[in-house]
Amino acid sequence: MGIATSGVTVPTDGNGKASAGPAVKIMGTKATLTIPRPIFRPTEYTIHPHGDAKPERHVVDIPGKGLHWQAAATARAIRFSRLVIF
Repeated sequence: MGIATSGVTVPTDGNGKASAGPAVKIMGTKATLTIPRPIFRPTEYTIHPHGDAKPERHVVDIPGKGLHWQAAATARAIRFSRLVIF
């Protein structure tokens, strides 16, 4: 069993532009995961263990412009005739 909650807060610089802080923060019992902007194409994430352990930054190579997985899923649907066009 689990409980999931979410909230959205966008800190701004006073001119309406997003400022400090990660785009996503997931807090768990053992660590917190942060993902910086842009969230549609994250290129890194950091695991912040609770306690004295050092944060672990991970860099991810994302192909394309951020819609790689959606394009691949659409291609598979077309290939296997699962795409329904209205």
